[in-house]
Amino acid sequence: MRVTQAARNLLMDLDEHVERFRFMIRDRDTKFTSAFDAVFAAVGVETIKNTAACAAGHAYAER
Repeated sequence: MRVTQAARNLLMDLDEHVERFRFMIRDRDTKFTSAFDAVFAAVGVETIKNTAACAAGHAYAER
């Protein structure tokens, strides 16, 4: 609920500049609910989830 409210507050702060944004890229944390996505969808911003983390892949990426 707090994250969804934070999304609403962000959009209110952006006001007339919100049309400059097309995508919201976020991770797959459980705090980002469908209500969070709906806030951005209501103003025409598409929410994209990043790829799932792979513990074995992190070792290669960090080297």
